[in-house]
Amino acid sequence: MEKFKESFKLYKRKKPPPDYSNVIDFTKIDAEDRQVCSLILEKQSCDVLDGMIPFTSWKAYQHRKIPGFYFISNPFTPDGQRKWIKRCLNDFPLKPNITNLDVNYSDLIRERNVWSMHLDADSTDEEKQLLHKLRWSTLGYHHNWDTKKYTADRYTPFPDDLSCLSRCIAHGIGFPHFKAEAAIVNYYHLDSTLSGHTDHSEFDHISPLISISFGQTAVFLLGGLTKDIDPIALYLHSGDICIMSGECRLAYHAVPKILRTPTSELPYHEGDDDTVNGRKVEDTFEPFESYLQSSRINMNVRQVLCDGQEFPKDES
Repeated sequence: MEKFKESFKLYKRKKPPPDYSNVIDFTKIDAEDRQVCSLILEKQSCDVLDGMIPFTSWKAYQHRKIPGFYFISNPFTPDGQRKWIKRCLNDFPLKPNITNLDVNYSDLIRERNVWSMHLDADSTDEEKQLLHKLRWSTLGYHHNWDTKKYTADRYTPFPDDLSCLSRCIAHGIGFPHFKAEAAIVNYYHLDSTLSGHTDHSEFDHISPLISISFGQTAVFLLGGLTKDIDPIALYLHSGDICIMSGECRLAYHAVPKILRTPTSELPYHEGDDDTVNGRKVEDTFEPFESYLQSSRINMNVRQVLCDGQEFPKDES
């Protein structure tokens, strides 16, 4: 059996539960761990972003076994995590963005917000269940899941705030000219998995693929250019960022397992009162926390075109 598939089956297994002792936890890195080295990010102008800790305090790492792979341990403030979680659930599934719900539920979602329908007491059972059926939303250049291609005519404006965040991350690892042109926002539940695959639909295979996670913890596998290469396994906690660039941009990767973390231990948890950092919370975050008790959200951003490139004439 291919080593990647073997590792995927191991961590996907329910009974008996797998041994997680070899899964890298970047929140508990041992100074003597020779596989991982700390990374000093490149100094840049975006030292302070809304909802982020100061750039100079970001904790970044590289894995010696996989050149081009970077890991940034949660650089978000609690308010910052709440902001992006709200964006992912309340805003990014809205038109003109495209979601997996469009095929079967276009009439229901044409003029309505899936998140609002979920909370609305007057919604039908079918309308309330749409949120649980939401699997992905695409932004910018919309990936065509049938052809596995991007085309010039399938495009809507890319969110400015997500573009700014992505550029700052890319600059820090040495890609100052990165352009955020497409994103896929994935919505997972505790029983979800993501099989081994590569992201190769983009024309640019050098610029980084930036992946940001919120909610429940995932076990992430990252291998090489073939499935015969034994992957490393690592935890993706809420707020963590992993980046694939250069040599590992086309590496096989997967999510075989999502693990439940108590809400009280998650960095976006508000607490039991109605204040955060001494201020009144006007819009409760509780419904979002409730959703994330059994869910995980992942924003992955990529540059589609090489610098100065245009879509080929037949790609439209």
